[in-house]
Amino acid sequence: FSFTRVTAMPYPEEASAEAFAAWTPERQARHWREAATASGADLVLSGVLRYDPIAHSLLAHPAVHALWIQLIGFSVGSVAIRNDIPLLLAGVLGLEASEWWRDDRLYLVEVGLDCSLHDISMLGDAGAGASIGNRRAELTSVAALSDQVKMSFHERATVVEHALSFLVPAPFLGGDAEKEHHNLRETVAAELLGEWVQQFALREQDLQRARGMVPFEVEELSLVPGKGAEPWALTGQVRLDLRQLDLMDGLRIQVDQNPARVEALDEGETPGLFPFHVSLPTVREGSSVRLDVRDGGLRQGVRTFTWIAGLTGTRLEKVLRVKLAPSPAVSHHAAGAL
Repeated sequence: FSFTRVTAMPYPEEASAEAFAAWTPERQARHWREAATASGADLVLSGVLRYDPIAHSLLAHPAVHALWIQLIGFSVGSVAIRNDIPLLLAGVLGLEASEWWRDDRLYLVEVGLDCSLHDISMLGDAGAGASIGNRRAELTSVAALSDQVKMSFHERATVVEHALSFLVPAPFLGGDAEKEHHNLRETVAAELLGEWVQQFALREQDLQRARGMVPFEVEELSLVPGKGAEPWALTGQVRLDLRQLDLMDGLRIQVDQNPARVEALDEGETPGLFPFHVSLPTVREGSSVRLDVRDGGLRQGVRTFTWIAGLTGTRLEKVLRVKLAPSPAVSHHAAGAL
C-alpha cells in the first residue's frame, strides 16, 4: 500500500489538547471523522509519542584509544616540527582529524512511537460503536522504539571544539548543546521511521484482512497518463464473488473538487468479471483522482482508491519524514488517502 496524500489534522479550534482529552470517546471520534472526511481521506493514522526527556551520555569506546591517538600525535608531531617535515605533520593532523567521524558518544534514550491505522468508514458507522480509543475500527497497529543512539564528535562539536581536539582528546570535549540536541532528535526520528515502515511492511497481512468485507476484488487497476491529444484514463476490472452476490452498482469517480461522475459497470464475456476503461479529460498532472467501486448488495460494499496524477507510483511518493518536536507532545492524528 502507499499513501497518495497525508493531511495532519489539528485539534478543534474551540478546545486545547488537554481539553480535547476530556471529551467523550464518541465526541473525539466524531471530530476526527469529520476532519478526515473533509480532507478526502480513507484512513486515519493515530500516533502517540512517549519519551523520557532525559538522555544519558556515555563514552562509546574506551577513552584510552583516544588518549593513545593523542599521544602518538604529540610525539610524531613534535618530531615533524623539529625536523621541518610538513608532510609528516599533515599526516599526524589527518590521523587525529579522522577521529572526528568515529562514534565516540553513546546516548541512552527512551522514545516510543505507537501508531494505528483506522478505517474511516467504520468510524462513521454508529452501529459499530467504533472510536480511535476502543480500536474497533483499527486495521493494524505498530510500535517503534529507540533506546540507544551513537553520535560522532563531528556531529556534536563546533568549529572551536574541532580545533581544540588537536590538544584534548575528542571524547572528552562536551560539544555544542544545541547541535547535539538537534542531531539527537534527527537520529531518533530516522530510527523510529525506519522501524515504523518496516513493521507496517511486516503487518501487510493484517492490512489485507479487510479484503473479505466486500464480495469483489478490483484487479489490474491503473491511472494511465494521456499521450498527445488522448486524455488520462482509469482502467481495470472488477471480479465479483458470484457465491455472495451477482450484481455490481458501478463506479463513482471524482477529480479534484468536482462533482462525482457515475459510471455503470457491464459484465464481460466471463461471468462475474466487469472490465472498464474510463476516459478522464479533466485530469492533469497533480490532479487528485478518487475512485469508489460499489457493489449492488443491500449493505453496499465499497472499495476506494486515490491517486495523485503523475505522483502516485513514483519514487518521490515513497518519501516520508518523521520530525520530533523538542517540546513534549501528547498525541497526533493524520488522515491519509490509500
